[in-house]
Amino acid sequence: MAVDFGTEDAANGIPFGEFTWSDAGRVYSQNTSYRERLKVTLTQGQTVNFRCRMHTGSYTWSSEYQGTLTTDNTGQYPYYVRFTINGYEFKSEWTRGNCCTSWGDDWVQLNPIPNTTGVFYTISRWQSRNAYTTIAVVPTTTGTRTSSPDCGDMSTPEPGVYYVRASGSDSNDGRTMNRAFRTVNKAAASVIPGDTVYVGAGTYAENVTFSKGGSADRRVHFIADSTGQNTGDAGEVHLNGNLTMNALQNFTLHGFKLTGAGDFLKWNGGSGNIMSRCDVSGGDNLVSIKNNAALLITGCRIHHGTDDGIDISNSSYVVVEGTIIEDNGDDGFDVDLAARALLVGCTIQNNAKDGLDLTTNSAAITRVVAERCQIIGNRDNGVRLNNSQILIRNCLIAGNRASGVRHAPTGVTHCKSSLFLCTVVGNGESGILNEAGSTYVRNSIVAMNRDFGINQRSVSGEIAHSLLYGNRVATYGNITRIGGSNSNPAFVSDTDFRLSEGSPAIDAGIAPWQADFDLTGFTLSALSHDLLGNARPSGTALDMGCYEGEVTVDRVLYVATNGNDAKTGTSWGQAYRTLEKACSLAGPNTQIHIRAGTYPETFILARSGRADRPIRFIAETPGAVFIQPKSSTMATTLTLSNANHVHFDGLTFTDGNYGTRGAGVILSDATGIQFANCNFIGLGAAAISNSSVRYNRGEFKRCSIGLLVRDSSANLDGTRFTQCASEAARLERAIAFTAKSCRIDQCLVGTRAVVRTAARARDPWTCHEDRWEHCVFDNNGTPIALERAKSQGEIALVGCTFSNSSRYSLELADCDIELSSTWNDSWNLDRAPSLLKAVDGRLTLRDLVIKDYSNYALITQRNILRLTNVVFRNNLIGLYAAESSDLRATNCQWLGHRISPSVNPATTAIFLQGKGVFSNCRIDNNQTGVWLQGSETGDVVFNGTTVTNSLFRALHLFQCRMRLDSTFLSPFDLQG
Repeated sequence: MAVDFGTEDAANGIPFGEFTWSDAGRVYSQNTSYRERLKVTLTQGQTVNFRCRMHTGSYTWSSEYQGTLTTDNTGQYPYYVRFTINGYEFKSEWTRGNCCTSWGDDWVQLNPIPNTTGVFYTISRWQSRNAYTTIAVVPTTTGTRTSSPDCGDMSTPEPGVYYVRASGSDSNDGRTMNRAFRTVNKAAASVIPGDTVYVGAGTYAENVTFSKGGSADRRVHFIADSTGQNTGDAGEVHLNGNLTMNALQNFTLHGFKLTGAGDFLKWNGGSGNIMSRCDVSGGDNLVSIKNNAALLITGCRIHHGTDDGIDISNSSYVVVEGTIIEDNGDDGFDVDLAARALLVGCTIQNNAKDGLDLTTNSAAITRVVAERCQIIGNRDNGVRLNNSQILIRNCLIAGNRASGVRHAPTGVTHCKSSLFLCTVVGNGESGILNEAGSTYVRNSIVAMNRDFGINQRSVSGEIAHSLLYGNRVATYGNITRIGGSNSNPAFVSDTDFRLSEGSPAIDAGIAPWQADFDLTGFTLSALSHDLLGNARPSGTALDMGCYEGEVTVDRVLYVATNGNDAKTGTSWGQAYRTLEKACSLAGPNTQIHIRAGTYPETFILARSGRADRPIRFIAETPGAVFIQPKSSTMATTLTLSNANHVHFDGLTFTDGNYGTRGAGVILSDATGIQFANCNFIGLGAAAISNSSVRYNRGEFKRCSIGLLVRDSSANLDGTRFTQCASEAARLERAIAFTAKSCRIDQCLVGTRAVVRTAARARDPWTCHEDRWEHCVFDNNGTPIALERAKSQGEIALVGCTFSNSSRYSLELADCDIELSSTWNDSWNLDRAPSLLKAVDGRLTLRDLVIKDYSNYALITQRNILRLTNVVFRNNLIGLYAAESSDLRATNCQWLGHRISPSVNPATTAIFLQGKGVFSNCRIDNNQTGVWLQGSETGDVVFNGTTVTNSLFRALHLFQCRMRLDSTFLSPFDLQG
C-alpha cells in the first residue's frame, strides 16, 4: 500500500498526491486495525497543506477534502498528527497512545477510535462507505528512520457488503459470493451502519428480527438480488416467516417476496426506513406499522391478506407511493390512533371492505393525504372516515360497492374530507355520504353513482366549480353549491373516465385551492400533473376531475399462440400471447389482430370504443381462431360488461369440448356490439342482457340455447342456428329484434327453435314486434313458441318457410291470445305431427279449419279455452284438453277422426279432462267421439250438440263419477 506523490496544484498552490489501496482494500470497521506506509519526515510543529480525494472504481473523483496536517511537537516517532478537514480539527490525543504504533520502516498502524461527535472520513478505491479514519496525502522528503521488520500487506475485503445464498453457510464470513451466509438471520446480526446485504434467489424459511440499522448517511440495505448480478443466483427471492423490524433507523428492504402467517411483517418503532419493490401476501394484517416516525413504502404490491393490507397506528409519518393494495380480506389501508400518512400514486382496489378506513378518537386526529391514487372496486366504501380527516387530490374513486367517500356517524365533529380535482363515479351508493363532520369538494366530477352524488347529512360543507351528473337518486343534498355544471361529462366511455372532446368539464376548473386542512408535517408536490402524469392545465384553465384533457390513442395490437405478454404487442414479431393482455390496452379505434390458433381464456372486456371508432378484434384467418374456456369449471369464453362499440370479425367461441355448456358468451350493459362471420359452438348460450348487438353471418351450433336476448335489441343477418339442444333463439322481453335471411335447422326432439317470452310472470308484457324476414325453418322440433303473448302480432314471420317440423307447428305458454283464419295463412307454418300445444293462459280459436294432423290437432293443459266456428277434420286426435277448468266450444265440428289403421281408442275426436261446454257442435264419423277422464256430474255439458256415426265408441268414460241420465246421453248416437 504505497503513496505516490503527484505535482503541485498550480491553481491552488497545494501539493498533493494520490493514495491507493492494493487488492481493492477497504476501510470498513472501527474495530479493525489498518497499516499504511506514509514515507514522511517532518520537523516538530511543521504544518503543511494537503488534499484528500476519494474516487469510484471508474476513477471519477467523487469527493474532495482540503486541510492542514501538523506534526506533534513532542518529536516522538511515529509522528502523531492532527488533521483539520474543512475546518474540523481531529486533535492529536485521538491518534496518540494505543492508537498509533510503529510497524517498521515508514509503516504506521492506525487503530481508529471514534471521536465524540462520530464524524470520520475515509478514502477508498471505490466509494466512501463507513468512514472511521482519515488518510492524509502530504508532500514528503526522503525518510530518515532506520528500518524495522515489515509486517507486510494488510489489505482488507470490501467494507459493508455481505452475501446470502441458498447454497451458503453461516460458518462463512459472508464477505464474498463464494463465502456467502446461508440465512438472512446471520446477515441481520452481522451488519453495521453502511452495510449492504445481497440475498440470492431461493426461499428462506426463517423468522427474522431486524434490529441493526444505519445512520442518515450510512444506511443499511437488504437487497433481493433477483437478477443474480451480485450473487450469481437469479430468480425470485422469497422470505417466508415472521419479520420484525424493531426500532430500526435508516434501514432499506428491497425487492423481496414476503409471505407468512398472522401479522407477520411488523415495523415497530424507528424512523427513516424504506420498503421498496416488495411483494407481500399470505398473512392477516400484511404490513403492521406502529410508532414509526418516518417510513416509506414504495413500488410494492400488498395483496391477498385475510385482514388489512396495511395497518398503521400511532405513527407520525408514513408515506406509501406507487404501491398496489388489492384483494385483501378486510380494508386495504387502515389508519388509526392519531397516525399521519401520505399516499401518492397508489392503487387500492378489490378489497373486501373499505379501500381506506381512517379511525381516531376525540383526543388525537388521524390525518391522511391521498394524491394521484385510484380507489376502485372495493366491496364496501372507497374511503371511510370515523372522526378523521383526509385531503384527496387528483384521485379516481370509482366502482366501490357502497359509497365513494363516507363519513361514519359519530358524536364528534372532527371528521372532514376535502376533495380537489377528483373523479367520483359509478359507486354503489352515494358518491359522497357525510353522516358526521364537513365535506368540501372543488374542481371535481361526481357522476353516475347509484344514490346521491353528494349526500350531506351533517354539519357543513361546500361543493364549488364541480360537475354533478347522472346520480340516480339526487344530485346533492344539504350542502352549499357554488357554480359548476349538471351536464354530461362526456367520458371517453363508461369505463374510461377521461374527458372526450367537447366535454363541459374541459377548462372549467379554477385555480388551485388550499383546503381547510392541517398540512403540518406533510410534504406535498405541486398540482402540475393529473392522475396519468399529464401536465395540467393543458388549456386555458384546469379541467374538472382527475384527468386533464383527452388522451386519444389509436393502437394496432397483435396476438398469437407463440407470442409473449411481456412483449410490446405492436407487430407479429412482438405479439402478445393472450387476448386478456391486448384487452387491457384497448381503447377507441384499437385494432387487435389475432393469428390462427386456440386461445384457452376467460376473455373479459370492460373497455369501450366509440360509435365512429370501435374496438375491433380481427381473426387473421376467419374461422381459424378458437376462443375456449380455460377449464371445464370456467366455461365462459367471452364476457362484455359495460363495454361499448366493440366489433368481432371471424372468431369462433367454443366449449373447448368440456361438455359443460356454461354461459359461453355473456354481454351485459353493452351497446354497439357487432359479430361478423363469428361462430358459437357447443356453448350454454350466447347471452345478451341490457345490450344492443348485431350478428352478420356466422353460426350458432350445438349450443344449449343459441342466442338468449334479455331486455336487449339484436339484429341478425345471414346467421345460421343448427343442432341446438334446447332453443335456437330465446327472446325475453326483447326491445327490438330483427332476423333477415337466417336459417334455423336440425333443432330436433324436444326443442323449440324460436321462443318469444316476457321472461317472468310478474313483468308487464311490452309489445315490441320481433321480425323474422325470409328465414328458413327446417327439420326442427317446434319452430315457433310464444310465452305470455297477448297478440299474434307480437312476432312477424315475413316470407319465411317452414318444413319438416317433428313436434308442433306452434307452442304457447301462459298466453292470452286469439288466433283466427288469417293467422296460419300469414305465418305459413308447416304441417308438423301436431298443430298447436298451449299450456296455461287463455286461448281463443276462431274461424279455423284444422285437418290432417297425424298426432294432436290441438293439445291444451290448464287453459281457459274458447273455440268458435272451428272445424277439426281427419286428425289422429282432434282436441286434447287436460286439466281443463273452462272450455267452451260453439258451432264447432269434429269430423273423420278415424285415421288409425285398426280399432284404436287413441283415435278420438275429443279428449277432455276437466270441465267443458259444447254448444251447437257436430261430432261425426270419428273412431271415438268423446273421451272423458276424471269428470264428475255437471262438469261437461252438451247443448244442441250431436255425436254420431262413431266407429268404436260414441262416449268413453275413464275414472269418472257421473250420472248418465237421458239428458246427458241424448247427444250421443249409441247404436254404433
